[in-house]
Amino acid sequence: MKRTVKYDLFALLTELVEREPGISELYLFGSRQYGTGSLRSDCDILLRAEPDADVKQSRLRDFALEKCPALDFFLCTEARAVSAANDSFVYAPTFKELVTRLDAVRLWTRRSGFEDFLFRRSGDWTFEAAAEVDFIHTTLPDALITNLAWQRKIEQTEAIGLPVRPFIGDTLDKAVSQIVAVVRDMIRRSEDLEPRGNAKGGWTVNLQSEYDCQNLFLTVVKPWLPTLAREESLVQFDGQEKRHDFSLFEGKLIIEMKFIDSLAKKAEVVKTLDGLARLYSRASNVQCVLMIIFVKEGVALDAAKWETDYSLRAKSPHVTTMVIRIP
Repeated sequence: MKRTVKYDLFALLTELVEREPGISELYLFGSRQYGTGSLRSDCDILLRAEPDADVKQSRLRDFALEKCPALDFFLCTEARAVSAANDSFVYAPTFKELVTRLDAVRLWTRRSGFEDFLFRRSGDWTFEAAAEVDFIHTTLPDALITNLAWQRKIEQTEAIGLPVRPFIGDTLDKAVSQIVAVVRDMIRRSEDLEPRGNAKGGWTVNLQSEYDCQNLFLTVVKPWLPTLAREESLVQFDGQEKRHDFSLFEGKLIIEMKFIDSLAKKAEVVKTLDGLARLYSRASNVQCVLMIIFVKEGVALDAAKWETDYSLRAKSPHVTTMVIRIP
């Protein structure tokens, strides 16, 4: 059995920012962010500092060697991040674009402190790494993506059944995150529309049922993800059967929608959510279930608590629950 070491990233970064007052922001990127579970993966940290700040790569490298060899610090003073381990670098026109292209998650700022972050596998700030391993730290090219690397990424993405036109991510988690962003943005109020004409009275801003929400989702998503299937297949287990609302990526992603417009409906949905997660856990092809709960304004519901309580990352399939308020 492999011997592992557990590291507390919160404690490590707390000590780091105390030692290095010139650091202004910290971000996590790379495989550790996505919860791949690899014990040999390094932990890539993007550090932002002002150009005149006294932050030395040699000190960052020494800190990692002393405290956690899996740490790989990338120091960025403008929009160019350089590895303290091997001097490889990555850049973008602006720091904001660099963060976006690295798909980095902010962990801490000197102004606001630590963000509400959890590793997907541990459920807290800790991660495990193999003991007595010489970590091969991330080497980034001096351009964001070369043509050869891009072609390889496209081939890998196609091989796991994800679309490349459009490209919405090279992992299922990234693809689901993109879909979640679209769903959150598709809900509009009448005041969001142009003031002229009759568009402000259309059905898209007056959703009254689960079917209205499903139809809006289909209208928005189907043109750019043509393989979106509606009620196409049936899951059966132990006498139960369920025809799912939508599926994507050869059935790897299942999308279920619920509509709450009263306290009675809220109680009904609570019972349904648990049962759906158990039902899909028996479907071998399903890797992720996205639960979208549309809630009418006026119905008391703690969205953050629901999204936490009914999301599941520790087992397969992953369950992501999102609550959308509708006018």
